[in-house]
Amino acid sequence: ACSFGGTSVPATWVSSETLRCTSPLASAEGPVPVRVTNNGVDFGESSAPFEYAAVPSVSHVTPLSGPRLGGTLVTVQGANFANVSSMCCRFGRTVVSASYLSPTAVVCVAPPRSRRGSNGTALLSVSSNGVDFVPAPSAFVYTAVPVITSIFPAGGMLRGGTPVRVLGANLSPPENQTTLCRFGPQHTVAAVVESSSSITCTSPDIGANSTTSVAVGLSNNGGADFSSSGVAFSYRDVVELY
Repeated sequence: ACSFGGTSVPATWVSSETLRCTSPLASAEGPVPVRVTNNGVDFGESSAPFEYAAVPSVSHVTPLSGPRLGGTLVTVQGANFANVSSMCCRFGRTVVSASYLSPTAVVCVAPPRSRRGSNGTALLSVSSNGVDFVPAPSAFVYTAVPVITSIFPAGGMLRGGTPVRVLGANLSPPENQTTLCRFGPQHTVAAVVESSSSITCTSPDIGANSTTSVAVGLSNNGGADFSSSGVAFSYRDVVELY
């Protein structure tokens, strides 16, 4: 048997060096000594206390989707997160480490979709000890990477304001997610989704003072991940007519 702070529970023999037992309900948080016995009377001394902690909970996840190749930085918000090395997230059956931000937030990187070449959902859960997991209110959705094949027009005014039609594949976002266009490394604008192969976005003012070309990128998860297919938009001087 095992004793957690004086409360005994049955133990399962695994080997001469290992027993397995389930921690009993505790009345308070904090460490308790763990002892074992072979006869139910004589308990050995404890060298490794067991820590009872508040149960984590998850209230919100951002973003709720990402490319099936993985790599999306996911922020999990909730309560009772612990600043311990065993803090982790689980996507379906794949466990990844989590970085502690505060008692109410951790971040983890979404792994690749376990079923190769497949979109779909993965149940998302978190754990402070790698054993007891609590689920998020929504599943994480794996999507195909957006692909841009062409834009029209390929250039516009320096001050921005040009409606740009973007053609490609996998352009429509999952439910409750936002599609954004990015011009250059940091200027993003909302896109109007027409179909999975066509969207329209308006070129922003990037502060260019002369003709310059910038890469156009696309995000289907609110700006967490951007894909770029080497398509560029050219900012040009306005031609004035007299």
